[in-house]
Amino acid sequence: FKLTFVTIAIIASSANDAVLVLIRNTVSPRSIPKFIEATTDRNAILRSRASRYIKCILRSWPQPDLERFCDDLTKTVQRNLKDAMADVRANARQCFWALRRLWPDRADGIFKGLEPAVVRAITEEGENLLDEEEGNGPTFALRMNALAGGGSRRKTLASPSSSSPSPRLGSASRKIPDDLFEEKGGAKR
Repeated sequence: FKLTFVTIAIIASSANDAVLVLIRNTVSPRSIPKFIEATTDRNAILRSRASRYIKCILRSWPQPDLERFCDDLTKTVQRNLKDAMADVRANARQCFWALRRLWPDRADGIFKGLEPAVVRAITEEGENLLDEEEGNGPTFALRMNALAGGGSRRKTLASPSSSSPSPRLGSASRKIPDDLFEEKGGAKR
């Protein structure tokens, strides 16, 4: 883990790839506290890599294995959304969506307590997501905007009971891609 932020690029890159492969192919909940601790390190590269590892964990490990660390993961995502480094914040926004998939109530609690600029960034990142729980329900971005107390800037979609297909209304009517929660360049689960 310490090799992921050394100055020799080939060693750091290889170590980073090895950690990501290990995370994707093994489930070891005992490693989560180490990754959470690394997200608070002074070294910006280590924080960035650790936030990426947390994102990979949230996306690929089964919920029962993460249940014990739910509070710690929620606090980590919330803290990383306010990090000084843009890469850590970007990973935290993706962690938010993965956390939302596992524990919607906790994610909604995080969302309600965020500053408007952070809410806007999270909403923009997730505006292509549909609320899968209800099939053709409203987009998640519109729902999150309502949770934040803001008005909708987009038109609402036609109800799923209408017989004629609704026209596309920008990016809000797109389906969720199958590989949305996969790492780029990685193998599917």
